[in-house]
Amino acid sequence: MYAHVAATRLAALLLALLPAARGQDFQQHGKHEHGHLTLNVVVQDDLLSVELVAPGMNVLGFEHRPVAAAELAQFSNQERWLRSGRGAIGVPTSAGCRLAKVVVSSPDWTAAGEGHGDYGVAWQFRCQQPAALVWFEPWLLQKLLDVDELDVNLINGSLQTRIEVTGPRQRIALR
Repeated sequence: MYAHVAATRLAALLLALLPAARGQDFQQHGKHEHGHLTLNVVVQDDLLSVELVAPGMNVLGFEHRPVAAAELAQFSNQERWLRSGRGAIGVPTSAGCRLAKVVVSSPDWTAAGEGHGDYGVAWQFRCQQPAALVWFEPWLLQKLLDVDELDVNLINGSLQTRIEVTGPRQRIALR
């Protein structure tokens, strides 16, 4: 029985992280809707994995190859922030979570043409006290632009759910 539960958890974790593992090959298929973002959150043991799927418009304010100086600066600033993981999410300080890995898939306007481009970002955090990891807050909404809707898909050892988030300081239970 335990082996079955462990295998199910591992499969859910791998499925949730699959787009990020493909790195630059990441492409969101299906609906591309400005203002609508998806955040996949997986908690397993001491690992907190958070994956963001967002239109370039909501990350950069535009969806084309940056050309003007202001666009290049915006692109550079947002890339730096996404790769740092700082301010992406809030968790209890007592959980002792530290960024372990980041994978950022930026829009590739050469492959996608000059049309829509999506970001895929995966942050992995290792937590020293995983029992204290009982909530998170989507602080990334403070850095993103014109977000109307954030869908959070949450998976942990005993829960799989989808939550619609309305603000960056909304606290979401992880258990």
